[in-house]
Amino acid sequence: MIGLAGQQVFSNVLAGLLLLLSRPFEVGDRITVTTWQYGAILPSYPPKYFSDDLLYPGFTGVIKDISLNYTLIKTDQGPLVKIPNNILIQAAFIVHGVDKRWVKTRYEVSKPIDIDHLLDVVREVVRKNEWVVDPEGARITIQNVTPTSIVLAIDALCKGELEDPPRSSLLYELERAISGTKHQVTTMH
Repeated sequence: MIGLAGQQVFSNVLAGLLLLLSRPFEVGDRITVTTWQYGAILPSYPPKYFSDDLLYPGFTGVIKDISLNYTLIKTDQGPLVKIPNNILIQAAFIVHGVDKRWVKTRYEVSKPIDIDHLLDVVREVVRKNEWVVDPEGARITIQNVTPTSIVLAIDALCKGELEDPPRSSLLYELERAISGTKHQVTTMH
């Protein structure tokens, strides 16, 4: 019994030493850890309205401490997660840059609307948005067309480490611009 418990402790310590020496991430880095040992429940909502990283079965947050036994992560949702180093050393993780990140925004527009004009308006909103770092590199695609609506996806490299502020800004500006466009179309008829 003591041998089995010692094996886990020894495994954590060796993994902790490897993490401290190899430095795949450091305190202050924002990472997503995904491993079969610690899964997460996937959302049951239609994914077209949520960012891709919400679908990763793992934890996203900022590294607060790396000790010999555990790595402490403050998740984006707030709670602290202590992951044993022997689990973390065999996990897949993504190290996010804290100065900018790709933000995926979905926007649904009801018909009738001129699709070419709509795409021009969206490009202009993305170009002028204060959060977007590289407006020319943004991808604007049509995700779905139904008899009553058009669903757009806007992928843009944005400032900051979180997705919500730039997504909120893009959605706000899109709504203002497109509502104005639809008002003009309605008034013209």
